[in-house]
Amino acid sequence: MEESQFKPVFIRLNNTDEAPELQVCHQLKEGGYIPADMAEILDELSADIPAILRCRYSLRLLDRDRAEDAITRPAAMSGVYASPNFGYSPTALTGILGALSRVSETLSEGMTSSQPLTTAQSGEIAAFQLQLVCRFLEDKIIRLNHPAGFSVSPDFYGSNDGIRQIIEDFYHQVIEKVPISEREAVEKLLARGLIRSGLRIMMEASAMREEYGVSQAALELLHDERLLKREARKGELYYEISHDTLVKPVLERFKKIEAAERAAEAERLRQQAIADKRRVDEAERLTQEAVQGRKRARVFSILAGVVAVIAVLAGFFAWQKQAEAADAKGRADAQLIVMLEEKQQRLDLEMKDLQRKKQVYEAAENVYLIQETTLKTDSITRLQTQNLQLIAQLKVK
Repeated sequence: MEESQFKPVFIRLNNTDEAPELQVCHQLKEGGYIPADMAEILDELSADIPAILRCRYSLRLLDRDRAEDAITRPAAMSGVYASPNFGYSPTALTGILGALSRVSETLSEGMTSSQPLTTAQSGEIAAFQLQLVCRFLEDKIIRLNHPAGFSVSPDFYGSNDGIRQIIEDFYHQVIEKVPISEREAVEKLLARGLIRSGLRIMMEASAMREEYGVSQAALELLHDERLLKREARKGELYYEISHDTLVKPVLERFKKIEAAERAAEAERLRQQAIADKRRVDEAERLTQEAVQGRKRARVFSILAGVVAVIAVLAGFFAWQKQAEAADAKGRADAQLIVMLEEKQQRLDLEMKDLQRKKQVYEAAENVYLIQETTLKTDSITRLQTQNLQLIAQLKVK
């Protein structure tokens, strides 16, 4: 144990009144922590290291009594630590335990009968939440240089709203550590790739990198900061958000990105509409010129029948104007055909891109994105058919 390290949060590991793990830690030379879903790695080493599975302890959820011990006992310890010993007022302690319970209760809303019980339903508090709160309070005591014996009050952490904010701020602090160039891609991955209908899901690492453009280094950072947890399956790494508590701050923060995307898309559509209108107006102008040219040609033909000489001159003039009109209409039709062919090329590129994405989604077995991509490809197919029919009509003319 390093002298400058923070005070540990002791968590009882059994259902007795004693805490044998606290006795074991006096004899422990080295130790470590791995997630329960990675315990199979230790089993793979048991042939070479038979005693590797001898001293294992499961970090279970905490009831209120054990959660109170985990909060107050490390804080009261004296020694060479980064913070002095400190305590909690009864109001503060009750408020922290109550706030953490309510955070868990929020997570349980809307769950079906087939889903497992949450911490609130079982009357226990997640150690993940408790550790975030205790670390925040100790950091603040160190930062403000409070003396030994300081008593934490509700005002010190902002009462109930403050506890919730501590948990939400954890997510924001981790995101700020991600390089700016990847930050938006990471937030899209978390909100769109790892959350479905408000629930956490797992995703394979290569699919995350290909679909969202997130580097492996960024995934490692999120894992090291405990925002993500991972699991190895048949040689592939799968990631998921580490705790249900983080779902709400992930979605709340992502609303800003979605609003910016909607604004950008609206502006793109507005500019495209302006450009389309200009092209249509130009085509209509050329068509009107052609129509006016044909009308003038007919007038000159009638006048040519009245006087022979005038008829000859008028006939020549009419022929000339008719040729100009036909040329103008031909140019208008040709321009329309070019525009429509350009549009067809854009639709072809969009179709290829969607087909590529669909292959990725099918490989990842992402049913939601497969259905969404199928709808888009069907829409583009209809547009392509209409576009080709219009081109064919113009070429016949």
